[in-house]
Amino acid sequence: MIFYWFPMLIGRFLCTFLTASLISPDLMLTISLFLCVLTYLLWIIFIWYIGLTRLFVFILVTIYGLSISSIYPTTIGWIKQFLNLSPIELTFILISNAFGGILFGFICGYVFQYYNSKHLFTVLIIAVLLCSILFILSFIFQYIHSNKTIKQEDKILETFIKHDQSDQH
Repeated sequence: MIFYWFPMLIGRFLCTFLTASLISPDLMLTISLFLCVLTYLLWIIFIWYIGLTRLFVFILVTIYGLSISSIYPTTIGWIKQFLNLSPIELTFILISNAFGGILFGFICGYVFQYYNSKHLFTVLIIAVLLCSILFILSFIFQYIHSNKTIKQEDKILETFIKHDQSDQH
């Protein structure tokens, strides 16, 4: 267990340091999601094709703890860049996170009971791919919305300049 929680602690510390000084939250989130997908693919390769040894379990659990540790806090920071969240809205996000954790536990239990424990990482990679798709869609929506906002601001500025010029004549 310490091989998971200690890298998770180090990953959260590094995430906080990096996003506060060097990297934007969206880039950090992209790196974290990419590392999660890579780790899950390595798990699947080792479980299904190569076989696990204690060394591979140690290495993969450590990489997994480092990669997944920054997703949740970076997501909250990234959301707060664009939205002014009230405490109730932030509470709703936190409750949704807890509900997702409970639901994920039920899904994993079902997969373990009716299929095989080897399929856990198949479920995990599907979950991370869905998160990645939603992350990309949010970037697209952000880009579309920011272009509309810039165009509206340009129209307001043009109207102000025209109005100011007509007042001078």
